[in-house]
Amino acid sequence: MNTNESKENHLLNLKVMRLSKPNIPTIPAILAEKEDLPYEVLQSTCSNATIGSSNVTNTNGIEALGMTSMLQLQSGVIYLGEIFSSYISLNNHSPYQVNNVFIKVELQTQSQRISLLDTEQQPVNSFGPGFSSDFVVQREVKESGVNILVCAVSYTTPEGENKKFRKFFKFSVMNPLVLKTKIHNLPNIIFLEACLENATQGSLFIESILFEPVEYFNVVDMSFDDSTKKLNSDIDINSNSSNDDILASIKTSPNIVFLKQGHVRQYLFKIIPKDPNNPETKNSIPLGRLDITWRSYFGEIGRLKTAHIQRKLNVEEIECILTHIPKVELEKPFKVTATLTNKSNRPLGPQFILVRNKMDGIMINSHLPKLDIIPANTSVNVDIEMFPLKPGMQQIVGLAVKLYDSQPQQQTPTPKAPPQQQPPKNYYEFGILADIFVENNK
Repeated sequence: MNTNESKENHLLNLKVMRLSKPNIPTIPAILAEKEDLPYEVLQSTCSNATIGSSNVTNTNGIEALGMTSMLQLQSGVIYLGEIFSSYISLNNHSPYQVNNVFIKVELQTQSQRISLLDTEQQPVNSFGPGFSSDFVVQREVKESGVNILVCAVSYTTPEGENKKFRKFFKFSVMNPLVLKTKIHNLPNIIFLEACLENATQGSLFIESILFEPVEYFNVVDMSFDDSTKKLNSDIDINSNSSNDDILASIKTSPNIVFLKQGHVRQYLFKIIPKDPNNPETKNSIPLGRLDITWRSYFGEIGRLKTAHIQRKLNVEEIECILTHIPKVELEKPFKVTATLTNKSNRPLGPQFILVRNKMDGIMINSHLPKLDIIPANTSVNVDIEMFPLKPGMQQIVGLAVKLYDSQPQQQTPTPKAPPQQQPPKNYYEFGILADIFVENNK
């Protein structure tokens, strides 16, 4: 959409056009047999009609109308990560000569203004009647939403008056992919699940999707198994091989994924801490970012780089993880090993508490061990006895701790003070600690 800043008549004319890829339309065919009533009408029409540069042919009584190779310009849709190209033509349509002509082109997004062309330092001193100057500007679009291409022209009239005018080209940048991520936290390991959906109006080829971790982590791509990672060069083809054997042996590259419109593809990454005991690693909220490279059905390349994918840290001061669970049989007591970790910077004095209304298939013995003071950033192991009441899959739940101040301070009367932050939380319920299978051997 081109609009002038004002309706003032100028000696120069500016045209702004977007260079977009062509589109091959597929028009539904109209079929007719010789016995059909409209056959003669269609035959006489098709014999004289030409669609684009291709004539409709007769195929033994079946006429296929609408099959055309005519190219049409695509609508003004551009996707995030693509290259925006624009053709700009400046023309002197007046009978007068103008001087000191220069043009400035910039791309305005919601957060910044990017200069694409500036000829102010090298203006055209003489711009005669009928003279034209053409430019092509390109820029990778990195922000979705409405983008505006602003073209400003300045020149001097024969009377010595400085004139300026601007034109705008608005276009919408859409997201080609819908990305959904899910993080699974396990002890000393993190699984990142990424789901990609093709949100374009055509098909996409996902050439690569890489996860770039932050400095505290390593990553393993688990999206493809080893059986699919064979190259085409490993195929043994001899003169006795049939076409079916060759086609059956060909393996597509695991890095390239074909996605139709609206289809989805899931990827899985295993993120491993370089040093699990490093406090910076434990407290690192960002994990890394995804780098996605794709191509459209015309081979145009696009690239997307996400912002840092962040995880939610467990802000609780104390954490409980079951590190050892034996084989469990119905109505036979068993012991599990629980690791209590003090994640705070102060010593903690915890005491176990049972939440009996949460227990169902597994009961926790009320004779819980007494805990000593746990120093800051350290862990202790304790054995807890449990009793299974129901067979099948059961949950270990109903365990909590209450924290007592390990260093009580003597209270002294003080005058009223301004309100301070709330005291630290002293009660933590651990929720579901494990899912186990209880065998029924009776």
